[in-house]
Amino acid sequence: AIKPRWTEGFRERHGLSLRRISKKTLLSPEVISDRTQSFLAFIYYWTRGGRLPFDTIINFDEIPDSMSGKMSVSWTYDFQGTVKVVGRESSGDFKRSATFVAAIGVTKEADGSYTTLQIAPVVIHRTKNKARINEHTPEATAAGTLVLASETGVVTSRMMVDSIVPHILASQEKKRTLVILDSAKCHCTPAALASLRARGAVTAVVPGGLTPFVQFIDTHFAKVYRDERHQHYLSLAERPTTAISQRDFIVESTTRSYIALSARMAEARAVEHAFRKLGYIVPPPPTPYTPDIYDGFVFAVPPLPAQEAPQRPEPPPKPMQRSLLEMFGAMRARESQPAA
Repeated sequence: AIKPRWTEGFRERHGLSLRRISKKTLLSPEVISDRTQSFLAFIYYWTRGGRLPFDTIINFDEIPDSMSGKMSVSWTYDFQGTVKVVGRESSGDFKRSATFVAAIGVTKEADGSYTTLQIAPVVIHRTKNKARINEHTPEATAAGTLVLASETGVVTSRMMVDSIVPHILASQEKKRTLVILDSAKCHCTPAALASLRARGAVTAVVPGGLTPFVQFIDTHFAKVYRDERHQHYLSLAERPTTAISQRDFIVESTTRSYIALSARMAEARAVEHAFRKLGYIVPPPPTPYTPDIYDGFVFAVPPLPAQEAPQRPEPPPKPMQRSLLEMFGAMRARESQPAA
């Protein structure tokens, strides 16, 4: 085995630096601002303009899953004038063994308020022997979890058309539904988009590079879900060892963690609160429309004020592009200041 002391000496001698892989977009502030305004303008056009007031708003995305609920740690070795080399720490418990398709949304009530819409999860196992996939564990059966399988364990366009879209929109027949999804290739094929539209859904595709900023699953759900799954994994007295028992555990743990988390978010009205801040829910005129997409929070937020409580006056709206540029300028100014 290579000792850490030798590794440190090797890096010093050859001028290597160790850093984590960046998952943040490399777009300029101007491009981020333009794309954000274009995306929110599309939602504004369909909602506040009165063209089609939606009964339901849904966001769905895939979350890589493993036995532990956490993924392995990645980094890059940088060396001037050479190609970057990617390293990865992984074990059997941290390798991607499934994909969890999370779908969560809100439904508009008669009084104008919104309630959290919980949609049964989808789990896609990574396996070559599809015949040995157990249909469901008892807990997943009761929750309606959809279990699929593929050799890669990732979503395909065919899965979208045949299984995932019908599953997500099963309870939304004859309802006006806005589906917000990212620009992954499997989401945006003509067949997948046609399947969504055939069920009466309007699709709003998040522009490339904006998922860390305007997609609910990425900004408010994925990290908390992974923590929930990991705590369930750590609580096990005895961990599954066979492939079949591990697959059953992933389905059961995914279902339990998703239901528990979405229930707590519904109780705190966190989904409605997040959708308002991200600009998914547009208030009717003449309420000012000022989404605050960078003010992120975890699900444990206080409930929205009751209707009878006195409402604080809304701050005057400010141009989004100006606010974004000011924010990035302040960030760069802080980074350029010498350390104390």
